[in-house]
Parts: sequence; C-alpha cells; structure tokens
Amino acid sequence: MLPLIHPLLAWFAALAVIPVILHFLLRGQPRKLLFPALRLIQARRKQNVQRLRLKHIWLMLLRMAVIILLAIALARPRIAPANYLPTPVEWGILGVIALFAGAVWWLIARNWRQKWQQERLPEHQLQHRRWMLSTGLWATGIVLALLLVGWPIQRRVLAEIKDPKPLVAQNVPVAAVLLFDTSLSMQYREAGKTRLEAAREQARELLQRWPSGSKVAIASTSSTQPLQFLNEVSIAGTRLDQLEPQPLSFSLNERLRSALEFQRQDQSRIQQLDSSVPEADRRDAFLREIYLFSDLAPASWQKVDAERLRADLERHKEINLYVLDQSVEKPVNFAIAELQLPDRPVTQGSDLYLQVTVGNAGPAAAPVNLELHLQTESGKLVKQDQAALNVAPGGAQVAEFQVRGMTGSLRQGEIRITNGDPLPFDDVAPFTVEITPPKEVLVIADQARRAQYWQTALAPPEAQKTGRVPYRVTVQLPAAAAKLDLTKYAAIYLLDVAAPPQVLWNRLLEYVTNGGGLAVAVGVEVDSANYNSPAAQQALPAKLLGHIRLTPPEFLDLRNTEHPLLKKFGDWNGAAQLTNSAIQRIWRTEPHAPAQVIAPYSDVRQSPALVERVIGRGRSVLITTSLSGQGWNDLHLEWPYVAFADLLTQYLSSMNTVPVNYIPGEDVLVRLDAVPPLQRYLLRSPNRQQVPGDAPAGKSTLVLRAIDQIGHYRVLGADANSPFDRGFSVHPAARESQLSPLLAVELDQFLGAGRYSLARDLATLEKRGLAGQRLGIEVFPTLALLLWLAFVGEHLLANRFHESQRVEAVA
Repeated sequence: MLPLIHPLLAWFAALAVIPVILHFLLRGQPRKLLFPALRLIQARRKQNVQRLRLKHIWLMLLRMAVIILLAIALARPRIAPANYLPTPVEWGILGVIALFAGAVWWLIARNWRQKWQQERLPEHQLQHRRWMLSTGLWATGIVLALLLVGWPIQRRVLAEIKDPKPLVAQNVPVAAVLLFDTSLSMQYREAGKTRLEAAREQARELLQRWPSGSKVAIASTSSTQPLQFLNEVSIAGTRLDQLEPQPLSFSLNERLRSALEFQRQDQSRIQQLDSSVPEADRRDAFLREIYLFSDLAPASWQKVDAERLRADLERHKEINLYVLDQSVEKPVNFAIAELQLPDRPVTQGSDLYLQVTVGNAGPAAAPVNLELHLQTESGKLVKQDQAALNVAPGGAQVAEFQVRGMTGSLRQGEIRITNGDPLPFDDVAPFTVEITPPKEVLVIADQARRAQYWQTALAPPEAQKTGRVPYRVTVQLPAAAAKLDLTKYAAIYLLDVAAPPQVLWNRLLEYVTNGGGLAVAVGVEVDSANYNSPAAQQALPAKLLGHIRLTPPEFLDLRNTEHPLLKKFGDWNGAAQLTNSAIQRIWRTEPHAPAQVIAPYSDVRQSPALVERVIGRGRSVLITTSLSGQGWNDLHLEWPYVAFADLLTQYLSSMNTVPVNYIPGEDVLVRLDAVPPLQRYLLRSPNRQQVPGDAPAGKSTLVLRAIDQIGHYRVLGADANSPFDRGFSVHPAARESQLSPLLAVELDQFLGAGRYSLARDLATLEKRGLAGQRLGIEVFPTLALLLWLAFVGEHLLANRFHESQRVEAVA
C-alpha cells in the first residue's frame, strides 16, 4: 500500500466524477441547419462528430487526471526507494518509438496530403483522417512503451524493493554526519598532506556523490557542541576547511554516540510528520549514514565505554556506519614518550635533574638529537644542554640532563628533538619547575637525641654545609612547640613524645585542619591515656590499645606500592632493604572509621604499621613503632630510612603544593598564597593572549578549566603593582604518539563485528544499501510536474476543442 502523509486528502480524487457528469450533461446538441446539399452536409457532420467525440473524451480524461493528481499530490504519498528512472537502453527504446511514430505519421500524412491535392477531396476529410492517425499512433506508442519499457521497469523496481541493492542509495537523499578525528596524531604528514587534510579531501568527494535533497552535519572530536544539519550541502566545504588537529580531543566513543542520538532524534522528528499514518507504517525520508574519518589510533578510544557504544550501534541498525581509515601503514616518528620531572619544587641553589625517554616508531634504528632549553628572566628560551641517542626501531632510550644551581622562583623550558619527522607535536615537551627555599620542618621530642636520626636523615650535615638541603629542621620540646607559630612549617613530627600537653594537641588539630601534615611515631614510654584523650584522638587516625614485643621479629609489608607514599620504593626497588629491617616492638591500634591503613606488619594479624587520616585540608599519619631506635626496630640502620624520611615529608607537605605540569583537558590548580591576597589576574597563554579573571575570595587555589593549548602559561596579578606570578606548562599526552591503528578484532570490540564498513578510500568502501530500513521517497515534486503537464494539456485541448466547435457552427 502506498504510504500517504495526509491520507484523508486522497478522497478528493473522487471528484474526478465531475468531468464525467459534465461530459454527459453539457454534451453539445445537434443543430438544425437548412442547406440544399443535405447529403454532403450529413457526411461531413458524421466525420466531425467522430473527431469531436474523440477530442471530448481526451479532454474529459485530462480533466479527471488534473483532479486525481491534485488530490494525490496534496496527500503527499511516498514510494519505496528504488531506481525508477529508465536505463540508457530504455531511454533509447522510448526514443525509437517516438521517432518511429513521428516518421509513420509524417509519411502517411504526406501521402494523404498529395492524394487530397490531386483528387481535390474535401479538407475536412483529411483533417479527420490525420486526427484518427494521431490518436492511433499515440495509443500504439503508449502500448509499446508500456510493454518494452514499463514492464521491465516495474520488474526491476519490484525486485529492488524486495531486495535492496547498494545502488538504490544513489536515488535516496542522504542525512549524513561526517565525524572527524582531530586528535594530534592526525598531524602526521604523508605525501605532502596531513591525515586530516587527506580526510577532508575524501569528504569533499563524498559530498559530490549524494543526490539532491541530502543534508550533512560536520562533527569533530575537539568539540562537544550540539550537532545540526547544514542548510546547504554546498557550504559544508567551508566547515571542513576550519577543522584542525587540536591538543584537547574527546573520545570517539562519546562523539559516535552523540552522532547516533542526533540521527535518531532527526529521524523521529521527520516521522512525526506522518502522524496520521500508523506508527508501524511510518517511513524515513533519508538514508541515515555516519562517516568516521580517523587514523584509528588507540588514544582516541575508551575501552571502558566500548560495550555501551556497541550496544547503541546494535540498537540503531538503520543508521549505516562507514569508517575511512587514515592510518599510516609504515610510520616514521621520533617521540618524547616521557619527561620525568622533579615531583616537588626544586630547592634554591640545588641542581635540576631531568630524564627524557625517546621512542622510535620507525622501521630502522636512527640517531636522535635532543636539546634542553630554559627561559631567561626576559622569557627567551636559551639552549642549556644537548644529548645524542641511537634508538632502535620500536624501542626507547633515556637521556639525562642536569642544570646546576637553580635560582629564581619559577623556570620554564622545553626538551626538543631536532631531527625532523612527519609528526611534529611530540618533538617538543614544555615543562615548568618551581624553585623554593628549603621547607621548614618541626620535630617535637622529649629529648633531642631521640630526634637525631630523623634530623640527620632530612638534613645531612654535609648538605647543610653546601646550603643545598631541601629541609630546614627545627627540634623543640613539647611545651615550647605549643607556643610556636605552626603555620610556617611544611610538616610536623612527634617522635616518642610521652605525654604531649592538651594545648599542643589542640594546636596540632588546628594546624592539620588548615592543610598541614602531621606524623606521630609512638615508641618508648608513650602514655596511651594521653594519646587516647578526646583532644588527641581528633588529631590522630587510630586509638592505641597497647604495645607488644614481637617474637620472633616481624617486618614491614610495603606491597601497597600504589600509594603515593610508597610508590617510589616500588620504582626504586628499594623496599626490599626496608622490609628486611627487623621490627621488635609495636603498638596495637584500632584505626578510626575514616582512616586508611597504608602498610601493615608481616605478622599473622596484619597489624597496622602506617595509618593515615585526612582531617580538613591536611592529613595525619600514625607510625606504630619508634623512629628513634631505642631497641624497637632496626629501621635507622638501613639507607631506605633516609629515603623514607624524605618521602614521608614530601607526602605530608604535598597538601600545600600543586602540580605545575599538565596535559590538555586537566583542571589546572594555581596557589593563591600571595600577600596581599590576589583579587584579579591575567592568564597569559602560549599564543601571548591575556585573559582576565577574578580570583575566588577565601580560597587557597585557583582552578582553571578548558586549558587546551600546548606550551607555557603564566598567571599574573592584574594590578600594575601586583607581585603575583605563577606558571605552569601543558604538554601533549604520551599516548597521542601511538600511531599503530587498532586491529580489526579490537575495532570490532568497539563497533561490533559486521556493524560497520571499513576502507581506506571511497572507491573500496562497501555500501550497506537499504536492507532492513524503512525509507520512503517523497513524490510530491513529480506529481506536481505531472499535474502541471495535465493542466496545460487540458487547457490547450479545451481551446482546440471549443475552436473546432466554433468552426463547425460557422460552417
């Protein structure tokens, strides 16, 4: 059944009976004429009546056709998509029929004209014969056209409707979303074109292939703006020219789901126009397609979201998905795979150490030249050092750089690969380093000798002589410490303090709540009642139950190397010596509900060794054995004791530090510890643009979002006399340099096997056609053309008909 958008209007086709009624009611009546040659008049009248009757029937049929076509056109029918146009051979057959009919008419009419002239026969007889000849030839031509052309067309159309073929799509308007991967890996240049430029060329070729009435939307992974179809396919070229690789790129999973939802909503909107048609019979007016242009680099996909994307594609099978692979078969690329920077600010006067890992994605080993550049006070990058590596294919090499005697408060620089290669973004790694005075550390102990080991570990005497120590350690008795200004200390330690005063507990709680780091080691002569008091428990992560002697000795269990405090031990493989240190005595504890056990002992009960609790903006760590020796353990006898002291102090003081190196898309934190407080700031980006902003009142950090450029940034005070100056750097994510495309089995995990077509060019792209889709082609334009032809034909025939009647009446 032919689907109609407005089926009620089709009933107006019944008005076609009006011309029939008028044909019989208004049929011309014979006129009585008195002529002497009555037999001649009667013969001529008989011929004229036959000719006029044929004209009258044709006029009636045309009038009926006008009414029927008008009713059907207003009902707006849709037909199933197929190739309704004749083939070139069928057009040829129609031409032959037309030429044959014209030639026959011309020959016979010419022969009659000569005969009539020779025999001087009446003109009206010649006109009658010519009219009958025209009618016969028209009827014969129509019958031949239906048999030789119409019959093959209807068989082909029915076959295409029952079993749609890919070529059918050439006759259906397309609603397509062109989704471009604009990640940095699409910068790769081959044959003089980047991967994105090659994708844009394919897209332009694709736009030229679509039939009239098609519509297109342009999407990319660098934007999450709502999709919309362009008013004209011709203006899509301008949108394509605006696409460029961007450092900040969203996952293809997310963008593909957005394109699917956009297509589904547009399809639903169009089908709502068929509200008078049962939902099961509603049809779409477009062939729905999504084209993905990507190099299929793994960094552009999210495995955790693969199942959801695959389910969405399976649910909307009517939307065809085509993947145009832009990957490079044999890439050649050197990349800075990793830049290892100090994980804390560099102390004034100390050296800066950098480790750079360079990878080679090429097919052969090749030399790689590196350069280290640092900014001067004027902001100019100056070369400081260089290195040369020979990197094996598919391998990586590490280069080390050292800059002596760092000064100032902030230094920005970059590592460069000076070898040219087709992918430039990963040849430069910008970085920022903060330079600070030594951190102030307060150690509280009942006796100075009990702080000796810890003090030496944090500030060795040899380093103090050179002035290159990361910490300045102050040792105080508990009573004196309670009177100090604790806010200036980056970390505070209580080492085997027997009974800290309650006022000290209160001061320590306030210190931790405001962002400080506190570590408490319990050992000799510690008063559990004091430590379990309400004031103390508010600042501690666990309750003391009692101390015991371990026989035989146990050891630290530091297998939790994912924790920030212990991660370095895993990287250095230095945990073994620390875990080999015998532990003879410990305190049994009961951790509070919000506390976390960082590391246990190796005993059967897995007794807590390091317990952490976050309090306000700071943290408190309880060490359930002594750090000052005194026969409780042998930790101070091994070198990892020094490393543990440094790592614990870094961890405790890190609550007041923020990173200064990021990747695109991460939220950037900027410390607001300036005096006077910052009110307005200017964000200077790598392109030297300055964006003003307001600093949040009462906050210790400023959060900057949507940072999407690679390079160096500075945050400056907006006031002319403001001394505020902070900086950070944004470098590309290392995963962006992975150029090997997803394997077919990996791509199937995201898109589903058999759910998409994959090709490197349009010529080999497998079209899925219209199988399983409910489409309908709007035939209103065709019906409107036929209506116009019928109306014009009726008008011309009516004029000739009435002119014939007038001539006959006159005669």
